[in-house]
Amino acid sequence: MHIYPENTKGSGPKNGEHISDWFIKLLDKYPDIVSKVLENYIECVITNPIKEWKVGDEKIAIGYAAKYDAALYAKCNKSCTDLLLQAIQADEAVGLQLRSLELIERILQQQTQVEWRIFRHDVSTKPREVALIRETIRCLDDKTFSVRRKASQVLALSIRIGSPITTRILNEVINFVQYDDLESRAKLNSRQAEISLERPDNLHYVYSFEGFEELEAEVKRIPRLIYDRFLMSSNGLARCSGLALLERLIQINNRILYNTPFEREISALATDTLSSVRKTTLETIDSLLQTYSNCSILVDVYCRIWSCMLNDDDAQLQKLALHSFNRNVLLNIKPLEYSSESKHLLPWHIVTTLLATQPRDYLQQRFNLLLQNENLVTPTLVNTIISHLNTPMATEAWTLLLLISSRITNNLDSIIPTFDRLSSYNMKSNQVLALQLIIYCLSNFSKASLNQLFKSLLSLMSTGSIWLEVISPAMLLLHHIDQLSHSQAPQNSASVENWQTQLLEDVTAATKECIENFETDHIRMTSLLATYSELIVMIPNEADEKIVDFVLGYVKLCMSLNESSFDTDNERMMNWMVVIAGRLSLRDNDLAYKVAKMYGQILSKNDRPQLINSTLICLNDLGKKYPSILESNMKCILVKLSSKYATTRVRTYRCVKDVILAGNIKLKGAILVSLLAGLVDDSIEVAREADAFFIRYKKLYDKSLFHHCLKEIPFDLNDQAFLAGSVRMEAGFKSPLKGPNKRKLRRLLYNHILAALDENTLLLYFGQLKLLAEKTKDASFIELPNALEVVIDLLFIMRRICFCTKSKWQQGAGQAEGEEDDIPQEEELPPSAITSAEQSPASDNAAGRGRGRGLRKREMAEEPLKQLERCLRYVEEIHRNLKKYMSSDLHREFKSFCRAMTMRFPNLTDFAQPVHFWLKYKIKSGPRCKRRRLNEEGDDANDSDSTESNSDTDSDLPLERHKNVSSAADTAKDKSSYDVLATELIFQPLDW
Repeated sequence: MHIYPENTKGSGPKNGEHISDWFIKLLDKYPDIVSKVLENYIECVITNPIKEWKVGDEKIAIGYAAKYDAALYAKCNKSCTDLLLQAIQADEAVGLQLRSLELIERILQQQTQVEWRIFRHDVSTKPREVALIRETIRCLDDKTFSVRRKASQVLALSIRIGSPITTRILNEVINFVQYDDLESRAKLNSRQAEISLERPDNLHYVYSFEGFEELEAEVKRIPRLIYDRFLMSSNGLARCSGLALLERLIQINNRILYNTPFEREISALATDTLSSVRKTTLETIDSLLQTYSNCSILVDVYCRIWSCMLNDDDAQLQKLALHSFNRNVLLNIKPLEYSSESKHLLPWHIVTTLLATQPRDYLQQRFNLLLQNENLVTPTLVNTIISHLNTPMATEAWTLLLLISSRITNNLDSIIPTFDRLSSYNMKSNQVLALQLIIYCLSNFSKASLNQLFKSLLSLMSTGSIWLEVISPAMLLLHHIDQLSHSQAPQNSASVENWQTQLLEDVTAATKECIENFETDHIRMTSLLATYSELIVMIPNEADEKIVDFVLGYVKLCMSLNESSFDTDNERMMNWMVVIAGRLSLRDNDLAYKVAKMYGQILSKNDRPQLINSTLICLNDLGKKYPSILESNMKCILVKLSSKYATTRVRTYRCVKDVILAGNIKLKGAILVSLLAGLVDDSIEVAREADAFFIRYKKLYDKSLFHHCLKEIPFDLNDQAFLAGSVRMEAGFKSPLKGPNKRKLRRLLYNHILAALDENTLLLYFGQLKLLAEKTKDASFIELPNALEVVIDLLFIMRRICFCTKSKWQQGAGQAEGEEDDIPQEEELPPSAITSAEQSPASDNAAGRGRGRGLRKREMAEEPLKQLERCLRYVEEIHRNLKKYMSSDLHREFKSFCRAMTMRFPNLTDFAQPVHFWLKYKIKSGPRCKRRRLNEEGDDANDSDSTESNSDTDSDLPLERHKNVSSAADTAKDKSSYDVLATELIFQPLDW
C-alpha cells in the first residue's frame, strides 16, 4: 500500500489520506506499539524488500521509511541510525548498501529534532547526521563501484540541498579541515612560489556541533579518494561522479586547489577517452571559475582543457568550448574604466596563459574554423578590445583581435596610428602581432590608410630603421598590399613600378655604406642585411658579391674565436650572419655547399644553444633544396644530440626528424642509433620528440621497425657488428649508450620497444638463442670490448619477454579484487540458448568458420613455442661457452633469465635437455610461488645474488620515469610542472 500515490482514494481509513499519514497519527496515540511497527517497516524495506517491487517502487518505499524515521526521531527519540550503520558495512550485499545509502540521503535532507521538553538528558547532544556522514564518506572507498558512486551522489546532494543541520556540519568540517600539503616541504620553483602567494591562510575555527573529531580524519581523505578511486577509475560514470563531488568540496574550501594535486589530476582528463568525461571536466572548471575568477591554478587547468576541446573529436564539445570562451572571455571584457571586478580581469588572465602554454597558430586555426557559423563577434566587442591596445594588456588585446580576425567587420583604420606609436616593454612582439592582424584584415582598411602604411614601412626598411623581428612580417604585409592593389586594378591600367627592385637597390647601397663604417653602424647594418636577404629570396637577382664576401668573412672570423670569447653582442650578430648566409646561398649551388661546410665547422667547434639552433635551421633549409648537403654534414649534426644543453638536443632532434620524415635520408646505422637514444634522454622534451617521431615514422614508412630493431640494436648500441664481417656503423661513430654504465638506459629503451610489439613477435625472439650460442662460441667476438654487454642485453630482453607475455593462468591472476564491476564482463548464454544455437544451420556454419579461425590462431600461437622448444638446447651451450668469461653481472643475469624461463614455460623446461642444468633453476612449488607477481623478476627473495640488480629499470618505460623522480625537491617540481601533464602531447607539430 505504501507504493500507491498519496492522492489515491481508498488507500487508508479516510478517502484521500495516505497510509503513511495514518500511521504517523496513530504514533501519537499508541507510541510503543506503532513505533515497533514502523521500525519493523524500515528494517524490512532496507534488509528484505518485497521481491515484486521495481526499482522505482523501492525508492518510494524508502521515501516513506525516511518519513517514518523523522516522525520516530521527533516524537519517540528513536532512530534507524544504528540499523543503517550495520547495513552499510555489509560488504557482500551491494543492494543492502545501496538501499541504506538511499535512506541516508533522504534523512540528511530532512530537518528533524527530538521534540521532547522533558527527559532531555536522554536526548543525545551529538547530531545523528555525524555518524551517517562518516559512514557515507567511508563508502567512497568501497570495493564496489556502484556503492562508491552512490556515496558520492549522497554527499554532493547533501552539500547542495541538505537540511540546515546537515549543511552546517558539512560546510564546517570541509572548510575547517587542514588538507595535507605534501609538496610544501620541498623547495618551491618560481611558479609554485607565485601560486603560494595566492594560497589562502589557514582558518582559526570553532565547531558548532559535537562529534566533529569523528569526521575530520575522514573528510581529510576525500580529495585523495576522489583522485585515486574515481578519477583513476576505468569507469566513465565514476570519473564524472568524482568531478561532481570535487566541485562541491572546492566551492566550500578552495584550499583543496592549492594543497592537493588538483592541477595534475584534472589536467589529465583533458585527453580522456570518453566525451562525457571531457565535457564534465570543462563544465566543472568553468563553474569553479565563476566563483574563483582570480585563481591561477584554475586558469591554467581551464586553458589546457579548453585548448584540447577546440580540436575534440566530438563536434558538440568544440562548440561547447567556443561558447565557454565567449562566456569567460569575450562577454567579460569591459572598457578599462569599468574593469573594477575580478571577473573583468579574468579574460586577460586567460589570454596571457594561453599565450604562454599553447601555440598561437593552432588557436587561430581552430577559431577561424569554429567561428564560421557563430555570431559571437560584434562591432562593440571589437571596439572594446581596441580600447585596450594602449593599456598594459596590449599584447593580450592584439592576440585576441588576431583570434577573432575572421569575423571582424569594423573599419580598422584607427589601428594604424596605434601601431606607429607602440612603445610598451614588449613593443617588438606587439608590432609583429599588429602586422599579422593587418594582413588578415586588409579588407577592413581604407586605401588611404594602407597607402600610408606601405610608404612608412618602405622608408623604415630602406634606411635600416626597423627591428629585426619585424622585418619578415613587414615584408609579407607589403607583398599582400601589393597583391591587393593588383587585384583591384583594371586590366588596361598602366604598369606600376616594381617596389621590390627599387627597395633592393636602396638597401644594397645603404648596406655597402654600412660595411665601410661597420663599427659605428653595425646595428643598422644587421637590419639592412636582414631586409636584403628577404628580398634576394623573393626576386630572381644574384646576391651582391661584396655583401656575400662580408657576411662569409664575418662568420669565418667568429669561427676562429674561442667559445669563451663570445659576448652577447658577438653571439647575436653571429646568429644573424649565419641566417643571412644561408638565405644568400639558396640560389647559388656552389655558395650553398661552401656555406654548408662552414655550418659543419660551427657545429663541430661550438655548443652555444642559440647559435647551434640557428645553424641547424639554416642547414635544414638548405637541405630541402640540396639533400646531399645534409648527408655530408649528418655526422656533425648527430654529435649535437649529445650536447650538454637540452635545448640544443631538442632542436637537433627536430632537424634530423624532419629530414627523415621528408624521405631525404634513410633511417639506418648511426642515425637510427642516435634517434633511438633520444627515447631515453634526460630531457622530457627530447624523449617526447623521439616518441612522436617513431610513432609517425612507423605509420608512414615501416610498421615493423621495432621488430627489426629488437634483433640488431643490442649489437649496434654496444658498437658490435650483428653479422660477422659486416660494418653497419659509419667510421668514427660511437654509440652514446654503450658500456656497463649505460646499461640502465639501454634497458629502458628495450622496454619501450617490447611494449610496442605483439606477443607472437616477442615469442619468436627466442630464436636469437641460436645466434647467441654461435656468438659466444666465437672467441674473436666474445673477447671484444662490450661483447659481454651484448650478451647481458640479449638475456635481459628474453627475460623481459617472459614477463611481457602471459600464460593462461597469469592472465587470470592480474585482476585486482574489489573492481569486478569496473570491468565489463561477457554474459554467458544459458544452456538452452546454446542448445538452440547449435541446432541452427546458420549458426552451425558460423561456428565452423569460428572453429577454423580459432584453429589458425592456435597454430600461429603454437609456432613460436615450437621454435622455442627447439632452441632451449642452446641455453646450456651458451652457459658452457661463457664459463671462463663469467662475471658477477653476467652470472646474475643468466640466472635470472633461466628462472624466468622455468616460471613462464614450465611445460617446456621440464623436458628440456640437459635435465640437470634446468633442475637447479626450478622454483619450488608452494603458496609463496603461486602468489608471485607477474612483473617480479625470477630471483628468490632469499637469494643473495638478487640484492644487487637493476630492478629499478627492469619494467620501467622511458617516458614514465620522468614522472617518478627520487628526490623530494624534484618531486615537488615535476608534480606541479607542465611536463607531466598529458595534454602536452596533443600539440606535436606532426599532428595538426
